[in-house]
Amino acid sequence: FGSLSNQLYDDLLRLSELKNRFLVCPSDVDAEVSAIKAKICETLDLVGEDIKAEIGTRDLEVVSLLREAFARASLKRLTMFNHEEAETSRVAAVSARKAADDMLLHVFKNCWVDSNLFKSLEDQRIETERIAQEAALLNQEQVPVIKEQVLMIDYSEDGGSPSDKGKAPIEANMDHLRVLEQAIEEQRSEHQVLATKVDKLDSKVDTLNNKFDMIIALLQKP
Repeated sequence: FGSLSNQLYDDLLRLSELKNRFLVCPSDVDAEVSAIKAKICETLDLVGEDIKAEIGTRDLEVVSLLREAFARASLKRLTMFNHEEAETSRVAAVSARKAADDMLLHVFKNCWVDSNLFKSLEDQRIETERIAQEAALLNQEQVPVIKEQVLMIDYSEDGGSPSDKGKAPIEANMDHLRVLEQAIEEQRSEHQVLATKVDKLDSKVDTLNNKFDMIIALLQKP
C-alpha cells in the first residue's frame, strides 16, 4: 500500500504539471487521466488477488489446525491425574453406599420385628394382670361361701351324711380355681420367655445403635 500511494502521488503530480506545459490539449489531459485510471485499476486488482490468496491460505491453515487438534484429542496421553485411583475411589464409594443401604434395610427389619415383640410382651402383661385380678376376685367371693358351707356341714340337722353336704359346690369352685391357677402358670411361663427375649433385645439395641452410627458415618462421606 505504501508503494501504491507513492505511485499515485507521482501520477497526480505529473497530471497537475500539464497545465504548465506549452501547447497542451484537453485530449492530452484525458489520455493522462485514462492512463492513471488503468494503472490504478490494475494495481487494485493485484492487491485484491494477494489479499484473497492470503485469506485462502489462512483458511487452509485453520482447517489443518482443527484436524490436528481433533487427532490429538482422540489420542491417549499421560497426565498427572491418577484415573485408576479416582475410579477405584468411585467404585468403593458406590459399594459403601450400597452396603449402607443394605444395613439400613436390615436394621429397619429388625426394628419392625422388635416392635412386634414389645407389643406381644405388653399384651401378655395385660392378660396376666387380668387373670390375676380375676383369680383374686374369685378367691374373695368364694372364701365366705366356703365358710358358710362348712358351717352348714357342721351344724346340719338333716339325716344325710355331713360329709356329702356342700361337697359338690366346693369341688366346682376348686376346679375353677385350679383352671385359673393353670392359666396363671401358663401366663407366667410365657412372660418369662418374653422377658428372656427382652433381655436379648437390650443387647440387640446396643448393636443397632452401633450400626446406626456406622450408617450415619457412611452417609456423611462425600
